Amino acid sequence: MRYEVSKSDTVRARSPHELFLVNLVFNHIFLLIAALMATSLRGTVLIVPIVSAAILGYTLWRAKRSQIRDPWFVVCHWQIAAKRSLFFAAMWVIAGAIILGLLAISGGDLKPGHYAVGGVFGVPVMGTMLVLILMESEAMQHASNGTLPKWALERYPHQETNLESADPAPRPTSQ
Repeated sequence: MRYEVSKSDTVRARSPHELFLVNLVFNHIFLLIAALMATSLRGTVLIVPIVSAAILGYTLWRAKRSQIRDPWFVVCHWQIAAKRSLFFAAMWVIAGAIILGLLAISGGDLKPGHYAVGGVFGVPVMGTMLVLILMESEAMQHASNGTLPKWALERYPHQETNLESADPAPRPTSQ
């Protein structure tokens, strides 16, 4: 369903998705690959999880804060991004646990078999990142068009007014 939303609300609704895409594409793909390729700068790989944790933490904090200060349409988009951020964070915690488990099993001396296990696990992680990139791109398009996915409408029902703001919630329009 399409809603009448102001241009500023459209921009504000796009921002959580843009932030999440920056984390996925720039941080977890470009920065990670660049850090791994620079053999003299192996320690810079640690920048990736630090930046990611900061972005994910901000997204979750901002989504919670959004519930008391933003119009309904913007709140919905922050909640969508927060839900996906939690999933992404859980995926990285699991990946980290597997890597630490491999290091513990090998005693810190990784053999080719350990790399193979890590590589096999890397495929689902990269596949999940690809799916999240596609989902966030679609959510950004929804925000631009003044629409929400059907599941989001069911999960975050339409409210008449915001708690702090005097702005009325967006009205449905015919398509």
